[in-house]
Amino acid sequence: VKLNNLLKSELPWREKAELNHDVKRKMGQLAAMLIEPGQTLYLDAGTSLFEVAKGVAASHCFNLTVVTNDFSISHYLMDMPHITLYHTGGLVDQRNRSCLGKSAASFLRTINIDVAFLSSSSWDTERGMSTPSEGKASVKEAVLTVSRRRVLVCDSSKFGKYGIFHICGLEQLTDIISDNRLPENAQQTIASQGVKLHLVDGREGARHAEVSG
Repeated sequence: VKLNNLLKSELPWREKAELNHDVKRKMGQLAAMLIEPGQTLYLDAGTSLFEVAKGVAASHCFNLTVVTNDFSISHYLMDMPHITLYHTGGLVDQRNRSCLGKSAASFLRTINIDVAFLSSSSWDTERGMSTPSEGKASVKEAVLTVSRRRVLVCDSSKFGKYGIFHICGLEQLTDIISDNRLPENAQQTIASQGVKLHLVDGREGARHAEVSG
């Protein structure tokens, strides 16, 4: 990986929401197909996970418990009667409308999570998931320790980038949801690590299709 792929900071929420929106929407719909009634879910912060929240809300799964550190997600799910909702609390990251740091991580360690949907600003097969934010790293690390199924939801535009703080190797995930613009060699490496890969069509306006490895 070239040095210029080092990610030093992230865009604000509003700017990120406009990027690859069609792909994010399809990833969110696919993510909702992985859940079952009665489960406890974690929805990480970010605009891709906001689309997962929409998919979860539109699903026919009842008696769901959703834990999130994202204010936009908690606000969106606030009026859903079939969802029990928890927010982690913690230090507020105003640019990304979420909470991070030790307080959020401590709360998460008290919860048993069935399916965690995780976001990442940067990931690759060599360095795994990473972030330029130490506070975000601590939250994601806590989630990984308490989750039975660990699903990265991240489009291919973030692949090949890395942040200074390592979160986990991709082999520590159970699933990855991305799009079919992900390089073929990366798809093969992920499949060889025993991670189930789900790909949506990265072309604008195309219908999504699931591909598993």
